[in-house]
Amino acid sequence: MRIFKKFFYISAMISILGISTFAGVSLEGPTGFLNVPSPETLEPNTFEGGVHYQSYGFGGNTNYNIVSIKGNVGISENVEVGIEKTTDSGTLSRDPGMLINAKAKWSISDDINMAGGVIVDTTSGNYSSVYGLVGADIAFFGMGFNFGGEKGLPYSTARMGGYDLTDIAPDKVFFLAGAKFQFGESGALTVSYNGDAVGLGFCGEIDDTEGMASTVEVGWIIEGDYEDLYEKYLNPKYDKNRLTIGISGKF
Repeated sequence: MRIFKKFFYISAMISILGISTFAGVSLEGPTGFLNVPSPETLEPNTFEGGVHYQSYGFGGNTNYNIVSIKGNVGISENVEVGIEKTTDSGTLSRDPGMLINAKAKWSISDDINMAGGVIVDTTSGNYSSVYGLVGADIAFFGMGFNFGGEKGLPYSTARMGGYDLTDIAPDKVFFLAGAKFQFGESGALTVSYNGDAVGLGFCGEIDDTEGMASTVEVGWIIEGDYEDLYEKYLNPKYDKNRLTIGISGKF
């Protein structure tokens, strides 16, 4: 029931936000909000690259760093593709493999889009994800499925959805949601849910020159199932820093 409580929580937040165009690369790789893809795609011949930084520890003063580098390109009016590579300075996981993602959208009306995407995780044993979204740049909902992977291995994870500690596998089905409140022309607050954790992000434009736009993002991710997983199977003192910092550029 935990996943449904979070889903209704994020839905309630969306309903009270006064919303309006701002997005970058998500932690999952595709364009979107902090920890969820959006139903938008990059314009043709547009490239967007970004870096996200997170950290964790085991109850001491030592912090280990997780750095993810990603890039997406618009290959047509409604299709984008991208890759992501993550490095982990600690022992939380094996050296992660490459993520390959693709997303396509279809316009329902002037303001509403449908989108479908896939995230292929090349890390041995990990699960890949397919998802569908409907909504606008300012608010959207969706769901998806995790597939592949090796059940029963606590380090076989997925990029979206929660984790079933009894089944020792990522959730097969997950829900997605996102909403945005824009401040003027250069800032936005985003609220997102990736099927496991709620993310709060603030994006600010730090440079806007002809042909290129750069943004910085500071996010806070509320604890989800994966924290319970790592505490149970890795170290009971596992402690993830909720703060996430990202920077991206589009040209």
